Amino acid sequence: MNKNLFNWMTILMVAIVSVGFVSCGDDDDTIEKPQATEEPETKDYSITLSTTREFVDLALPSGTKWANMNVGATSNADPGGYYRWGETSEFSAKEYTLYNETTSEYENIGRDISGTKYDVATMLWGPGCKMPSIEQFVELRQYCDYGAYTLSGYSGYVFIGRNGNRIFLPHGGYMSITGTQTFYPSYEDHRTINLNEPDKQYYWSSSDNTEFNSQAWAWHNGKYNMGRSFGCNVRAIKEKTDIQ
Repeated sequence: MNKNLFNWMTILMVAIVSVGFVSCGDDDDTIEKPQATEEPETKDYSITLSTTREFVDLALPSGTKWANMNVGATSNADPGGYYRWGETSEFSAKEYTLYNETTSEYENIGRDISGTKYDVATMLWGPGCKMPSIEQFVELRQYCDYGAYTLSGYSGYVFIGRNGNRIFLPHGGYMSITGTQTFYPSYEDHRTINLNEPDKQYYWSSSDNTEFNSQAWAWHNGKYNMGRSFGCNVRAIKEKTDIQ
């Protein structure tokens, strides 16, 4: 046989065998297949509607218990009453009683009104019930998991303690007044009460702003500087020393 012809036949046979091995490899069951991805866990922020007032242990380091509903509310979904800082009656078109129009100064009622006659939670719910300080609001957010939820038609946030207990803080916005009051030649009240940003939270703390006597600290998804004459919601707490 011609030597060159023999060599070409040998090369052709090797090529055919190689292709055969590659084809077998493509059908190998050991090829790694894509793994199914797990769906991310959805946190349950649901809470039950309640019309019974109680103070809830959220396993906070300070031992503070938080009320399950707002001052002036009929349920834990209801935003409840709106109050000016330091006043114990609900917001109205009347002038802020802690402002002196003659001197244009705000009355100094202390840097923290918790438990005093200026604390609406204490005056309406009794001794031991207090407005939370701004530090207690910070503790609530720091040591609780929280997420958006709508309860009985009211949107807000559910806060869940490390022990699994939970409370609902509804959005309520804040109250303000526009217009003027005229006494001459006849009494005419042109002032209007406005509800602002009802889809957001504005809760009074018991803490005054040490830089501006006309303002105090409110909770607006964080520490928020608020004019004392605006009307905000109030959530009461009981401190460890007041819990029996």
